[in-house]
Amino acid sequence: MNNLFLVHTPFQLMNCLNIIENYYSDSANEIAFLHKNVDSFSFLVKKYNENITTYSYDMLFEEVRTRTKLMRRLSLVLSLLHGRITVGNIENKNQIYDSLFIPSENIACNIVYNHFRKFNDSLSLYVYDDGVGTYAKDYLSGKNHKIYEKISVLLFGSFFWKNIERVFCYQPELIIDDELNIERVKMFSNAKVENLFSQNLSDSLIDKYSKSKVIYLDQGKLPLSYENTTSFLEICNRICDENEVLLKNHPRVKPVYESNSFIVDDSGNTFESVLFNIEIENKVLVSMCSTSCLTPFILKGKHPYVIFLGMLNTDEYNATFTSLYFQNVITNYESNKIFLPRNNKELEEIIKYCLNK
Repeated sequence: MNNLFLVHTPFQLMNCLNIIENYYSDSANEIAFLHKNVDSFSFLVKKYNENITTYSYDMLFEEVRTRTKLMRRLSLVLSLLHGRITVGNIENKNQIYDSLFIPSENIACNIVYNHFRKFNDSLSLYVYDDGVGTYAKDYLSGKNHKIYEKISVLLFGSFFWKNIERVFCYQPELIIDDELNIERVKMFSNAKVENLFSQNLSDSLIDKYSKSKVIYLDQGKLPLSYENTTSFLEICNRICDENEVLLKNHPRVKPVYESNSFIVDDSGNTFESVLFNIEIENKVLVSMCSTSCLTPFILKGKHPYVIFLGMLNTDEYNATFTSLYFQNVITNYESNKIFLPRNNKELEEIIKYCLNK
């Protein structure tokens, strides 16, 4: 069997290697990077298995920009048209694959699928775990992509997202779209892959995480992120010691807040690589609305304390936290371990509660 995996992020790469380790170690596997930020991870693939071929689809790299609805639709059309032409320049353009693994409905994934389907009209399309979005209601059905679907049908004759045969994920029972005829395959996090992604962590950095009680995951510039982070850290300044709070900067996004009061990790390592090396259930994870706070649960079935600041003095993120997926996670999570404080007083009480536990 000849497989091609499409990857945008280090987290996705880790998931692909877990799938290969679980199910396709005897197959011919190839990986294509769809974002410049993960090109540098090709050495990890070779270290995992030197027989896996990697490609850089740099002609399909797309920078995410904020646009009006009209500009997004125009950009969608132009990106599909441009991609349909430039995909003919990829190194493996004439290869025949049995299966294509994709993380999302991303435009580049659509373009690549339609390109290789020309060489094999029975090409199997599989979706793999990309975090929270994979488990959201209507995600796999594609009901939220009506315009995208119409444009895709016009340009390619079909909408690739309708051809999904399997979904590979860590928590199949959390997928809400029960009516879909899509096979669910359970993924497992393997020690071999975990060690691979943790190899650049220094002992001193692991020690800082091990000694900390509270880990703040910075998501960069989001609405009210600076204000709510400020409120959170002011409380921590009053009730926590310096080494009890650690601020982890996002590996690819400029941090929203700089602190001289607490430990800062700006090493560029992913949070996933860190959690494999510490007793994560003893920690308090804090963010605005980062799905990384739920990664220990999704990946390893662990239940650290989680505080989301997205509802602090605002309803800005109400849709996120009231979604069926999020409510489903709360139902399956250990009770009294996920918190959404609405004001500063509540936040302080919750932090104290978690620390005392």
